[in-house]
Amino acid sequence: MIKSKSIYVINIDEEGRFGGPERRIVNVAKELSNIGVRTTIVMPHLDSDIFEKYATENNVDYKKLNITRLTLEKKYLLKYVVRFFFELILLYKFLRKENPDVVHVNGAYQFKSILAAFLAKKKIVWHLNNQHAHKAVKFVFDFLKKHMSLSFIVASQKAKEYFIPNASYNTFVTEIHAPIIPGEILQKKNYNFSDEIVIGTITNMSPQKDIVTFIRAAHQIKLNYPNVVFCIGGAIHSSQKEHYNKIMLEIKRLDMVESIQFVGFVLDVPLFLSSLDIFINTSAWEGSPTAVWEALAAALPVVTTDVGSTGYYVGRLNGGLVSDVYDYMNISYNACKFVENISLREEYGVRAREIAHTYLTVEKCAVLHKQHYMNLIKEEEK
Repeated sequence: MIKSKSIYVINIDEEGRFGGPERRIVNVAKELSNIGVRTTIVMPHLDSDIFEKYATENNVDYKKLNITRLTLEKKYLLKYVVRFFFELILLYKFLRKENPDVVHVNGAYQFKSILAAFLAKKKIVWHLNNQHAHKAVKFVFDFLKKHMSLSFIVASQKAKEYFIPNASYNTFVTEIHAPIIPGEILQKKNYNFSDEIVIGTITNMSPQKDIVTFIRAAHQIKLNYPNVVFCIGGAIHSSQKEHYNKIMLEIKRLDMVESIQFVGFVLDVPLFLSSLDIFINTSAWEGSPTAVWEALAAALPVVTTDVGSTGYYVGRLNGGLVSDVYDYMNISYNACKFVENISLREEYGVRAREIAHTYLTVEKCAVLHKQHYMNLIKEEEK
């Protein structure tokens, strides 16, 4: 039973660039405000304009600080190292001034905020969104995990198995999946054949998202069904230009230039999804893929790699078809089932929306967040 006590949370995101985690942070904060949890989001100045706009549109409080994300981009990596202790103190002073009940930090690589919260003697929630990390990040994460009193929210069981596989009985862990807002995403109603079948995805151009596998699967589909076209929505960040060039080389090699359209960052996700007939996710690793859950909510037939919790919500609950990571032949095979069978598309699409509305709503997500915060406060006060 959740008490009516008001809770103040500082939710820190060092990343800044808008994506699934940032959308989740804002949407959950908005919903938490309805059940007695006040949130202030902390974001960096750099590359956070869309994040800031989304928070403003949803009436969620935020504060922009001059902090640097951890990245392999040389100019920002150097800045991160040089400014590390200055920014650590900046965050520390901010947390001491705000005096929140809980500090919620997003991503295994955001340990600068973890250290600041620890020094400020705050109750900490470390939100693990993924099931993979750079070796150096994993090393630091494991060190801090052993030497600090932490609680964890994991986006999937695979995230838990990767980051805290030997968690003791006393380790405070809650599994909470990224949410969708059902009212924002309209159900697809027309599953009929048209002159053109559109298969799409929402992603970015990082190696994690493995767009090369999407391209190869698209090529196989196109060989069997020339009337299919492909649409990729997602930002191309400066740090991803090199990988994007590799993607373009693969598109040219397979002679798919005329069949694949890049539409850039997708601001209106429901509108984009409404233009698709089939959704494909080819990520190599994920925690809880928001784009897949939104596709389910849109009643789209989904083909996805077995990452995060897709094996359960898409596979076991029959919300779509699941393939192994990198297996573009099986991905194309599963997608072709939907291309050639109207009734199958509709059957899976209707069931997909039911799954999203039953298990993946922002209301359920917010309640689980509040339960975690309340239990953490109780544990620390014993």
